[in-house]
Amino acid sequence: MPNGFINFLTASALLYFPMGGAKFIAELGGEIENPGKNIPRSMFLSTGIVAVFYAFMGVVAAGVLPIDQVAGKTLVVSAEAIFPRPVYLFFVIGGALFALATTLNGTLSWITKGLYVAAKEGWIPESMADENKKGVPYKLLILFFIIGAVPILTGMDVSFISSLGVGLTVICNVLPVSAAFFFVKKKPEAYERALRCPNQR
Repeated sequence: MPNGFINFLTASALLYFPMGGAKFIAELGGEIENPGKNIPRSMFLSTGIVAVFYAFMGVVAAGVLPIDQVAGKTLVVSAEAIFPRPVYLFFVIGGALFALATTLNGTLSWITKGLYVAAKEGWIPESMADENKKGVPYKLLILFFIIGAVPILTGMDVSFISSLGVGLTVICNVLPVSAAFFFVKKKPEAYERALRCPNQR
């Protein structure tokens, strides 16, 4: 922690975001075949495969140039040294666009689930759960689009918003994780029933 404990926590919060794919796959349990087996399997496999790729990228990033030139830098420094200019530009621009597209695509698949259930149960107006012909809750997607667009259109500090949003998410997750921890001890019979998904074979 060369830059202090607060910066360490901020980095930890930001690292929480790219790990969200493994966590939020559970939000899609109702749409997954045999979720009791396939959700844990996908979490372990995807995280393991990504970890291997990250390790290889780290080896390349640290091995192309002297360590003092790459320490604390992004992959852009190594990429500029090894790629021809057109490939380098494609790597930087295309890589960023691809990362955003895949993250947004995954996010759009689960982001509405909580509010969709809340609308169906009467916590918010039920009309918010209206779906189009494809079964997409379009009103909720529009709501999240507006929430995401406001910081960009108003010139707000996106890095601060990212840290704040992820940080609040981490704090909010303490409650259900704590509840799940005590749930096992206080209600073991209910816990056993909860493990059996309705469409699990």
